Amino acid sequence: MTKLVSEKIAKEEVEAWLDAKKVRQSQRKNFEKAIIELEDCISEGLIVRVADSNELKVELQFPTEALKSLTLAPRLKASERAKFMKGTEATDQDGRILKMISALSGENSALIGQLDVEDVAVLTSIAIFFF
Repeated sequence: MTKLVSEKIAKEEVEAWLDAKKVRQSQRKNFEKAIIELEDCISEGLIVRVADSNELKVELQFPTEALKSLTLAPRLKASERAKFMKGTEATDQDGRILKMISALSGENSALIGQLDVEDVAVLTSIAIFFF
């Protein structure tokens, strides 16, 4: 895809998001592939960080009739996460990821489940920072 944002700016945006979330360096090292994915998505214009709220707005590559984009919250309380995860087995990785995306976006998990796997992959690179 065409680069709409320079790699330098994309890296700065991801670092600013991670800094605001207070993600430790050890976590950053563990999630290096996800960080590279976020940088690429910002460079390609698929993700935009909203500076004043630290939300991430994701433009879906394969929008549905109901969803064209998703805005993901920068923080999530444990009680909110538990509410969305209710009924999902700990061993159901795909289900847990979809529920986390639902919790972060506030969208119904049935709508999230209808997203294309390419869009879910982008969203997963954000969601893993909330487990």
